[in-house]
Amino acid sequence: MQKPLSAALCAVLLSCPSTYALAQWHPQQVGFVPSSPGHQTAKDFVQAMMMSDKFMIVTGNLALERSHDPAIRDFASDMIAAHRKIETDLKHVTDHSFVNRRVTPPPVFDPVHTKRHQALLFSYGPAFDRLYVSLQAEVLQESADTLDGYADKGGLPQLQDFSRQTLPVIRAHQAMLHGMQAGRPSPSLAAR
Repeated sequence: MQKPLSAALCAVLLSCPSTYALAQWHPQQVGFVPSSPGHQTAKDFVQAMMMSDKFMIVTGNLALERSHDPAIRDFASDMIAAHRKIETDLKHVTDHSFVNRRVTPPPVFDPVHTKRHQALLFSYGPAFDRLYVSLQAEVLQESADTLDGYADKGGLPQLQDFSRQTLPVIRAHQAMLHGMQAGRPSPSLAAR
């Protein structure tokens, strides 16, 4: 009797959409931003930044677990600390604006970030290090574009100020990554 009950329970669970499946079908629930960086609403902008920060922190922790390269481990540590600060700064701005009532931090990655994260989860050794660096470059460029677009054309002055203050930090991250890719030691962001 228990076997049919277990099979029935599995069938019900498999037929119910999971949080991950919902993220695939209802991306607005997890911070998916369909608009281009120069045409984002305040909500779109905040969601894009939250998703980027989440990705940088989660993958930074993964790099600390998997990489044996000291430069990558240092970079990952710096990214975790820097993006936690960016998260805090953004929350401070949204807590003092109407945006906070309309934006929820993403519980899971959107489809694009999920694909990137899964690729990292299935990578090890030097392949992991190469993929980690490549994905960090992509996400940092997306963040820079998002910040630059909102600073230039955004509709909420507090978020425009946040964008202008955060963009140099992201540019410094890009320079740090570029230096690492070129094989040059780069100064830690923790000293800044």
